Amino acid sequence: MIGYDGGWALATLAGLLVAWRGGTAGGEIWLGYQVAAPLALAALLVTAAPARPDAPPTAR
Repeated sequence: MIGYDGGWALATLAGLLVAWRGGTAGGEIWLGYQVAAPLALAALLVTAAPARPDAPPTAR
């Protein structure tokens, strides 16, 4: 989730920078992230190994 939120912040900053410099693609950058990032996060969560609640805690 940290990576997802960090990417959201970077996409927002990139979109703002493009708009500030007079470009017209700022919204597309932000919207593109809003479309792609949840799909990537969902794929990551689906392919992740399930947690084993019966496993003993690891030794430190």
